[in-house]
Amino acid sequence: MTNRRKVIAQVLNNGPTASLQQSLTLLAPITDEEIKNAMFAIPGTKAPGPDGYSNFFFQDNWELLGRDICEAVRSFLYSGKILKEINSTTLTIIPKVKCPNTPSDYRPITCCNVIYKVATKILCSKLKDILPDIVAQNQGGFVKGRLITHNILICQDLERHYGRRSSRANCMIKLDLQKAYDTIE
Repeated sequence: MTNRRKVIAQVLNNGPTASLQQSLTLLAPITDEEIKNAMFAIPGTKAPGPDGYSNFFFQDNWELLGRDICEAVRSFLYSGKILKEINSTTLTIIPKVKCPNTPSDYRPITCCNVIYKVATKILCSKLKDILPDIVAQNQGGFVKGRLITHNILICQDLERHYGRRSSRANCMIKLDLQKAYDTIE
C-alpha cells in the first residue's frame, strides 16, 4: 500500500459533501427492523449464494435465524470485516441468446451470499436519499430517477445541432468504453 497517493483534502472540499444531517443519517445505528426489512425486500427467488441458500430459506426461518443474521450484518457494517465464507461469490455466465457463438452472447452474473446482499441493501437504502444531493446533475448513474438514456438523448440533441452556422466552434468525442477499458492505464 505504500505506492498509493494520498487524497488531497482540498480537492474533496471543492466538491459537494454530505450535510451534517445526512452524515448523522449515514452513521445512525442499524436496527433489527432495518435488517429484517432488507431481508424481506430481496425476492426469495433470487439466485442462491455459493452456500446454496436462497432468500426464501432465510425468510422462512427468520424466527430461528433472525438474531444471528442481524448480528452478522451489523458486525460487517460496523467493523468493515466479513468472514470469507460470507464474502465469497460465484461468478457465472448466462447465455443471452438461444445458440451463443461469441463471448458477447453471454452475460455475467454473480451469486452473492444472502447476508452480503442484505448488508448491501441497507447501505443502498441509506445512500438513496443522499446521492441526489452530492452527485452532479449531469451524472446519469446510481441516482433514482436518472437514466443513462437521458445522456443518449442529450448526445442526440447535441449532434443534431453540431456544425450549424449559428453555433460556435465545438468538438465532439465518442469513446467505445468496451475497448477503452482494454487500453487505458
